[in-house]
Formats: sequence, C-alpha cells, structure tokens
Amino acid sequence: MEKGKGWHIEKGVLFIGKEFRRGKGFLPWFDDRDRITGLVLEEGLEEVGREWCAYLKGLRTLELPHSLKIIASGAFEDCSGIREVIIPEGVTTIGERAFMGCESLTELSLPSSLQEIGDLGLGCNSERLLRIDVARDNPRFSSIDGILFNKTRTKLLLYPGGKRKKRYTVPDSVIRISENAFAYARHLEEVVFPEGLEEIGSGIFEFSRKIRNASIPDGVKVIPSYAFFCCESLREIRLPEHLDHLGFESFANCTSLSSFRIPDGVPMLDYAVLASCPIREIIIPESVTEINNSAFYECTDLEKVILPESLTAIWEKAFRYCRSLREIIIPPNVWHITDDVFNDCPSLKKVIVRSKVLENLYWVPDGCEVIRED
Repeated sequence: MEKGKGWHIEKGVLFIGKEFRRGKGFLPWFDDRDRITGLVLEEGLEEVGREWCAYLKGLRTLELPHSLKIIASGAFEDCSGIREVIIPEGVTTIGERAFMGCESLTELSLPSSLQEIGDLGLGCNSERLLRIDVARDNPRFSSIDGILFNKTRTKLLLYPGGKRKKRYTVPDSVIRISENAFAYARHLEEVVFPEGLEEIGSGIFEFSRKIRNASIPDGVKVIPSYAFFCCESLREIRLPEHLDHLGFESFANCTSLSSFRIPDGVPMLDYAVLASCPIREIIIPESVTEINNSAFYECTDLEKVILPESLTAIWEKAFRYCRSLREIIIPPNVWHITDDVFNDCPSLKKVIVRSKVLENLYWVPDGCEVIRED
C-alpha cells in the first residue's frame, strides 16, 4: 500500500482525505497514476484541488463526498476512462477544464447548488456524452433534453457530443451560444438557429465532422476563431450580409467547402481563415484592407482570386500552395507583399501589378510574366 499524509492507494483505489495538502512539483501519486482504477474522496474534503486527479487514464469509478464544494481547474482533466459523474449537492463551483478530455463520459448530473462553471469546465470533446441533467431548482442552469442552458435559456452552453440527433433546432429564446457548444458532435448534420441569435462562441462547431450546412442569422456580427475548424463535411454556409470580423482559422480544413462568400464589412482576412479548403474562386469585398498570414494556405483548387481596390497588404504564405492559381491582379493601393506569398504556386503564370508603390517584385515566382499597368 502506497500512502502519505492524507492519502493512500489500496488495491488500485486512490483515497484522498481532508488532511491532504499539495506540495510543490508532481502530486505524490503521479508515478502510480497508471494503476489507479478507482477514486474515493473522503467525507470532510471540501475541494478537489487544481489537477489533483488529472491524467488518471485508468480511472473508472469515482466517489465524491457530500462535503465537497469546489472542483478546481483541471481537477479530472484527461481522465479518459470515467463514464458517469454525479456532482453532489453542495458543490458550488466547477473550474475551467475540470472534465476536459474525459472522452468516455456519457452522463453528467449537476446539483441545485452549482453556481459557476468555468470555461470548458464540462469538457467539449466527449463524443460519447449523451446528456447533462440539472436539478430543477438550480438558480443558474437548466437543461432541455439533456442540453445545457443558463436558467433563462437565453444562452446555450453545451450540446452533448454523443447525442444521436442529425438535426437540432435551437430554441427561439436563445440569443447567445457558448464557445465549443457543438464541438465534437459526432452525429449532428445540421443546426437551425433562431433569427434573434446575436452571438456565437469560438470553436462552436470545432471538429463536428458531420455538419453539412449552416445558416448564421444576420444579428450575428462576428464569426469567431475556429468556428467551423475541421468541419470536413461542411458544404454550404450562409453568413450574415455584413460582418465585423471573420476569426482566424474559422473555416480552416473544411475539406468539402468548395465555394465561399466573404460578407461586406470584414476589415481583414485573419490567419488561415480558409486554409486547406477546396474553394475554386474567391471575391474579396472592398472592406478588406489586409490579407493575413496563411489566409488561403494550401487551397490547392483555387483558380481565381479578385482582390479589392481597398487592399493595402498581403502577408506571409497567404496564397502558398495554391497550385491551381493562374493569374493575379495586384490593386493600386497595395504597399507590401511578403516574399513567400505565392511560393509553390506552379500554375501562376501572370501577375498584373497596378500598384505604383511596389517597386521590388521579389515576391513574383520564377518564370511568371509581370505586367505593370498604371
């Protein structure tokens, strides 16, 4: 039996008592983590500290005491064998990433005492999570059909990734959707949003590999970072008529997305926004002044790009590996193009330069015809 002050391991079960105090460095049971299959947090313990039980990948059973009040940040992170967690009455706080990486988790039950859930506190990458239930008298949270909302149901917090529905309609009361809310949804093909929706969080559909189409209401003004990252089945996307921002990697690796319209209002195409997408043609609106690093990186099917008169700069690798791009017209206001913007674009044979400011053309690929137009 391994033991120390306030803890011991017996027959694969880790017991932690209220006397335990974490010191500096690794937790005392870290070297034995692979043989821990059960966990008992003894009565009197009020907090599971930061990352106390993280990375116990063989953990299958879990007993939480009635004295518990706080589950701290990363407390059970990457405990990939846990299947069910019942949070006892009395717990008020679940910290950020507390259950992140618990990929076998199928059910979560939240008590009426719970007041706070940190960012990604319930994880977002369990493709087996079927439902999240909330006690009816909880003043902060609620659930409908196992889907987590705030109490007033104006904000959708988390859609369990293992739910077997192919189509889901978000309730009309919802005006905000949290980050990663539909991430890793393994069966979902379509989500219908209410017209009153105003905000969607970053990574909302990240790694939702079966999402085929989506229509974002006009009230949404920002498509945040990673919104549709690696949605490999996404074929159609309807964005608002006007946007204030299109976040970095928001559509990167959408390997079925062959057409895309950039809405008016976007001031910059952010990092890798459409990287590795099979788009064939793109028209960049007049609101755009900069094309950022790797914006169209490895868009190997891209044949035609129309750059706006408003454009002033094109940054690193923006069109690198765009192997089908044949011709590009550089507008008159462009003052800077990084030297590797068109690297590995073997089909690019003509560059028309209308900018009077660009004197050095070192960014033009070898063998490419350059035509200057005033």
